[in-house]
Amino acid sequence: MTEELNQEGCDNLRAAVVEKAVKDYAKALKVLKKNPNNIDANATAGECELFFREYANAWTDIDGESIIRAVRERVSREESGRRIKKNAGRQSKYIKERKT
Repeated sequence: MTEELNQEGCDNLRAAVVEKAVKDYAKALKVLKKNPNNIDANATAGECELFFREYANAWTDIDGESIIRAVRERVSREESGRRIKKNAGRQSKYIKERKT
């Protein structure tokens, strides 16, 4: 019983470490889309990529390159969605202005 709890705790810790790295990487990529020269975001993205490529296998069964690709795709989709919503809001405002 105790071994099962210890294993579960270790599994939860490993998952939390990878999840934190994914969140940090996504946040850094979002900053870099707006400001590619941001030193802190470049450093964080580089550190996360190194972690995924070199150490992810110790923390998860998922390949580090797969994690990097998935996070980049998700950030790209989220940014595209924001642009669509922003443009829709501008169009709506323009239509309202023209009616008055």
